[in-house]
Amino acid sequence: MSDVVSQLMDRVLAGRPEPLLVGLQVHPPNFHHPFTLPLRPLAQNNPAALAAAIERLNEISQAGIDLLSGTTTTKVVAVWPLGAQRTANPAGNSGGCVNDQEHVVTARCRSIVRIINPNDRLCLARAVFVGLTKIWMMERGEAAGVFKAFCKQPQDQHAGPAQEMLRKAGIPLNLQEYSLAHLEILQQSLSHHMGGAGYIRLVVFKKEQQYRIVYKGDGKAARFNICILLENNHYHYIDRPEQLFNVDRYCVDCEKGVSRWSHWAGCSVVCRLCMRSGPEFPCQLDVRIPCAACGFVFPNRSCYDYHLRNEAPEEMIRRGNRPFRSICQMRRICSQCSHIIYAENEQRHQAECQPWGQRQQQQQQPSVSSSNLHLSCKKCKGPHAQEQPCYIQPLKEVRDEEDNEKRTPLRLCFFDAETSQDEPMHISNNTNGFKHVPLLIIAEVICEKCILAGIGVENIGQRAEGCFCGKPCNDQWRRWCSPPFRNSQDDNTPTPDNIFYNPRRMYFHSFDSDQQSPVDQFLDYLQNHGPKNILTVCIAHNGGKYDFHLLLEALHHRSIPPKRLCTTGLKIYSMRLGGSHRRRVLFKDSLNYFFCELDALTKVFSLPEEVATTKPFFPYLYVKRQHLHERIRGVPPVQYYQPDYKKDEKRAKLLEWHQQQMNNPTIHFQLREQLIIYCLNDVAILRESVLRFRHLIGEHTQKLDPFIAASTAAGLALTTLRRCFLPENWLVHSPEGGYLRGRRASAESQRYIKLFEKENPEAEGKVQCAQWAIGEAHVEDTGYRLDGLWYRSPPLRPLAIEYMGCYYHGCPICFPVRSQRLAAGKTAEELYERTQHRLWELEHQHGYALHVVWGHEMKERLNGNPGLKRQWWEIEYVKPMDPREDCLRGGRTEPFKLHHVCGNDEEILYIDIVSLYPYVMKAREFPIGHPTVLTRETLLNSLPWTRPNNNAYKGLLLVRVVPPTSIRGLPPLLGYRTHDGRLTFPLCAACADDRQQHQCHHSEKQRAWVSGYTHVEVNKALELGYKVIDVHEVISLLQLFNYY
Repeated sequence: MSDVVSQLMDRVLAGRPEPLLVGLQVHPPNFHHPFTLPLRPLAQNNPAALAAAIERLNEISQAGIDLLSGTTTTKVVAVWPLGAQRTANPAGNSGGCVNDQEHVVTARCRSIVRIINPNDRLCLARAVFVGLTKIWMMERGEAAGVFKAFCKQPQDQHAGPAQEMLRKAGIPLNLQEYSLAHLEILQQSLSHHMGGAGYIRLVVFKKEQQYRIVYKGDGKAARFNICILLENNHYHYIDRPEQLFNVDRYCVDCEKGVSRWSHWAGCSVVCRLCMRSGPEFPCQLDVRIPCAACGFVFPNRSCYDYHLRNEAPEEMIRRGNRPFRSICQMRRICSQCSHIIYAENEQRHQAECQPWGQRQQQQQQPSVSSSNLHLSCKKCKGPHAQEQPCYIQPLKEVRDEEDNEKRTPLRLCFFDAETSQDEPMHISNNTNGFKHVPLLIIAEVICEKCILAGIGVENIGQRAEGCFCGKPCNDQWRRWCSPPFRNSQDDNTPTPDNIFYNPRRMYFHSFDSDQQSPVDQFLDYLQNHGPKNILTVCIAHNGGKYDFHLLLEALHHRSIPPKRLCTTGLKIYSMRLGGSHRRRVLFKDSLNYFFCELDALTKVFSLPEEVATTKPFFPYLYVKRQHLHERIRGVPPVQYYQPDYKKDEKRAKLLEWHQQQMNNPTIHFQLREQLIIYCLNDVAILRESVLRFRHLIGEHTQKLDPFIAASTAAGLALTTLRRCFLPENWLVHSPEGGYLRGRRASAESQRYIKLFEKENPEAEGKVQCAQWAIGEAHVEDTGYRLDGLWYRSPPLRPLAIEYMGCYYHGCPICFPVRSQRLAAGKTAEELYERTQHRLWELEHQHGYALHVVWGHEMKERLNGNPGLKRQWWEIEYVKPMDPREDCLRGGRTEPFKLHHVCGNDEEILYIDIVSLYPYVMKAREFPIGHPTVLTRETLLNSLPWTRPNNNAYKGLLLVRVVPPTSIRGLPPLLGYRTHDGRLTFPLCAACADDRQQHQCHHSEKQRAWVSGYTHVEVNKALELGYKVIDVHEVISLLQLFNYY
């Protein structure tokens, strides 16, 4: 499989530069939706990793899939940068690293040493040389000022050492570009010539991937890390990555910011006791030394002494000479509950502390009511137990006197873009098209102070007290505010006299030069002009599918990723720009609130004609740069208006209007002028509609701002519910993944636990795993969870059973290339080291005996034993119920017949069933408060259920149902989602999975399925002859509210 995927990728990517990201879609036979592997860097989504993911597809889907049983469609998805690739020759002093644009560093970090190449492309070697110089100066004990002076030297002096470094590594000096592959060669050379492995390690952060580490030298933590920034295919040196991420300390091994007393649990080069990290850690056991003050036991004297120090580590950012609390003063082990308590949580812990035995007893009795343990939650302020999800609380109205302190000043910006489509572009092998190139963007701004004072955009010269619309303060800004009307030579036609200079209206255009991008001008205005400490909300109609994509392209060229990009597919709901010392901008699409075309808004909001005229017909196909300045009699030919793409009524109006324009001798058409008028009219319609909508919503929802509170009409409805109607402590957040999401585990691990119990009868029913009511076993104060834990009789130690998925734990047999990136972007060696460190801690620090099985070992056993393989697949694994996946299915639709020819006595009727959703929400019972989750261990009902009165529960039920063979001519009631994701309403699960069309001969066991339903569905199904033969989980809703 690996060779097949490798050949496929070579064929698709042949003749192209290396992509930024690569993904894969596999559509096997009988699959309704393709199996998608997400986009990741090529080093992580390499052929071996993709092949391993495809091979896991069979187990994930729980279906016997044969990729060769039919046509399998495979699609390779790749992403390349928008900018052109390097093709220039360095001898020509152009292209590559000699471009000023490639030398630009967008990160505002004083620790970045900018590398500028004079007439070559040796930025990689220069950055490494700067790092080596810093190491040599540190070893000689030279002051930091000496290194700063070195960095200010002309970098042409570094050419000799940089070239010598490349020669030693065997890397050519005249390459067009130095990639991460050359970095690996350079790393090997440095390890060979300077201190050996573990002395110097190269680390590369990539700007285009949000400063994620894309290369790191092999092995564990090195004594020195040379950190390099890769931006726009150009390398710079980073002196302190802590300043890049604005953290006290940065761990290169776990790639996270850390502090003196907290470090990520998965890091393998940190001592959990003294919190030091590096190649010689964790501290090795010599003599156990207990600390009476904090309760920890230390493995040697150095570890014990360091945890008592009151000094800051050398690598931390210093803030004067203030004393630091020691690790011993920062944390302790509670003698009552054995939890680790940090100093800042001491008071809270004293109020919540429970002895260890009492807490264990409560865990073993999850069904006991915990109403007496309810505390006031710090997040939602509601009374609920710590393990329960938060309430959805009502939104409080901000009082006027608190407004200035709590809310950011708001400015609205309305804009629209007009583009040409005369630039051809190649989309795919057989598809060509035309690119949308912006010609004009008109934007209007108005602040909330002026809105409240009744001052509009057209009120030139009027400003409210404290207005922050913005005043043009330079020539560039004033040019943007002037209407760009201009006639061609010998054209004396007067320009429109009703459009004037307006400081609240900007025109960004490329009419006079195609080098002046309107989008870049618009972004320059938003990011560099006007007040700073405000929030500008930019609104465009259908911006999520059009205008915002034009902005995204320009942002990508600038290497400025949006802070929050909310999308569904290619549709953008909202996105933010901002950051430290930057202006904050929020983009919203008005179409998500209005659900109609822009010209329909004039009637929806009854806009007067003096504000915005009804949108006329416009020749979109005529919008080309060569037509901008020529003035023609009448209007462009009718084919430019696309009459064949309009409905009959609108087409007739278009033809009539066009004939009238052509017959009127006073009508003349200039594209540049008409684009301005047309775009200006669009912005006026948008502006007045948004302001009226905002006023109506605020008037009836206690001053709620729809464009701040939500991004869609549905979100606005929920926010209105919370602001105006929702009582406190009613609705509860449904947890992502279900109420028992902590019990989720891989199907392979749970099958192995059951197989282990069958092979070891003395362990049957005694191995704690994810299927237990209390879930998997947790190792105290480590965050570790065990696949299985068997408490054996003394003197035997507890047995920890671990099933290791090869992909997630970096198996050295399945992934011999140890630098290959696997799960979570980590290399195989990193995952394996972390796994081995975890196993060492479980055995030597926590006293468990280990039983470890790797995934490939189990596959080999199954392949060599057909009986065992059959027994393996007969082991049933039912995941905990996820209400979103198992119970909420959306529209209940299924085609039963795709084509029908009417007989002489037949006719086809179309019946549209109006949604009952609003009626049910208002007139039927609705759950409130926290539910009670009942698992199989606590459900004592007799089975099977054949009548509604057998079901004593109200809420959501995860059940195994057997459908009847027929329902007296009625369509089936209960839905079943097949292995390939199709929602069906069958009377046999096996027939639905196999898409069987002929007579069903399956057994009752094959016809049954497991799914989640509401008690209303279950009771009705029992009336129709369905049978419930097993109940796995019940989310019992104790409180049901009825509006009437």
